[in-house]
Amino acid sequence: MTKTFLETGLTASLASVLDSIGWNNATGIQSEAIPLLLQGKDVIAQAETGSGKTGAFMLPIIDEMIQLDDYLHRNHVFSALVISPTRELAHQIVSEAQRMITAAGEKIRVLGVIGGESEHLQKRAFIDTSRRPQIVVATPGRLLDILSGDDWKDVRDSYLKNLKHVVLDEADKLFESDFVGTIGQILDVARDAKIGAGIETGQDWQTALFSATMSTGVTQISTVAKMKKGTVRVSVTATHTTEALIQQWMLVPIDLKDLYLIQFLRKQDTAKKVIIFVNTKLQSNRLSFLINNYWGFEEDNTIDLPDLNDTEAPRGKWRAVPLNGSMNQATRTTRFRRFIDGTANVLVATDVASRGLDTIVDIVVNYELPASSKVYVHRIGRTARAGRHGMAMSLVSQYDGHQFIQIENGLANKEQLHQVDRTPADAMDAAMVEHLKVAKNDTMTQLRDLGLDKVQDKKKGKIVKNKGKRGPKRM
Repeated sequence: MTKTFLETGLTASLASVLDSIGWNNATGIQSEAIPLLLQGKDVIAQAETGSGKTGAFMLPIIDEMIQLDDYLHRNHVFSALVISPTRELAHQIVSEAQRMITAAGEKIRVLGVIGGESEHLQKRAFIDTSRRPQIVVATPGRLLDILSGDDWKDVRDSYLKNLKHVVLDEADKLFESDFVGTIGQILDVARDAKIGAGIETGQDWQTALFSATMSTGVTQISTVAKMKKGTVRVSVTATHTTEALIQQWMLVPIDLKDLYLIQFLRKQDTAKKVIIFVNTKLQSNRLSFLINNYWGFEEDNTIDLPDLNDTEAPRGKWRAVPLNGSMNQATRTTRFRRFIDGTANVLVATDVASRGLDTIVDIVVNYELPASSKVYVHRIGRTARAGRHGMAMSLVSQYDGHQFIQIENGLANKEQLHQVDRTPADAMDAAMVEHLKVAKNDTMTQLRDLGLDKVQDKKKGKIVKNKGKRGPKRM
């Protein structure tokens, strides 16, 4: 049962302003975790991405800080460390924290210590007492790099000795990314600073661990974190989806998927945001190029993605950006920001590249089916959040039957998944079909020119050209 924010134990001054950022009531995980964290307990919480977990761990931290006296505020006393497995998620946590702080009318400094950005500037923020953050959101590798420097040990330890909260977000992903040892080293540095300050146990902070799944890997993370005896476990999970989400699927011939994707997009309002999920880097690039070519944005199909003159996709058109694991961090950040700010309204992403993306979208399209019902729920869970309505469409080919049945059987509420009829290909608008043919030809030419028409055969180490032919998918 969900609660109002006041019922969770937050101070009235904070609870009363959260509606200004669209938060009227606490979500399930917020209702469970916030009261426990306000009581100072260590918490292990199981919650899906999009369930409001950032608010669940950040609101108690902010609530405590706004009650501190002016001296602590003026001196930027370190309060909280949030460790995230991905750069994108870290950026989003920083953004969400700043939204909450702004709504509360407070001046709490939040710093992202994130790989791919200036390490020098991040370190300066720690050393310069006038710029010190009270909340640090970090990726493990970059944070350890900064904390490992002996040239500023005294300053570092004087800062770390005040640490009061540690949050390990998406602990299952932290384990999968092999960050267990790194997290242990980071916390050891903090423990040494505490011991140097006369705190015998070396650990007096509160620890909150959030994860979508509970595995042996998560247990290892909690062990490294040395969570207190009496740690409370809460779980707000499901393999079901919200009734506010319309789930549809369409059986389409595999060689006509592009046609039915374009037809589907033509029927949607371009003021909305769409994520199209694919399973390979090649498809991420190809579909992004295809959509841009069809709607007349050929200039977007470049490697370096130069800045565009317009600030958002023109009304009535779809503009796409790809997001996949072959991109460096700067490119991924640029493309994601274009999607967030509306320069692009379609993101064509692989599951690996989309980890940590916590933005709200209106429509999710499974151009290619995911590997499991759990991944399916994770994909479509990016829409219909916070009381909003959303749509998910899955394009199912004649070769996807077995995989689709497995996904369907793994859903707790599969009755919400409805098949929709497709328009016969020979009954589609002839101009649309012809325009798509031209766009597909242009796409293949551009991919070849940019060297993006090839896939790596990892087993044999060979480069294999994509000839545009499609066959049965192997699951």
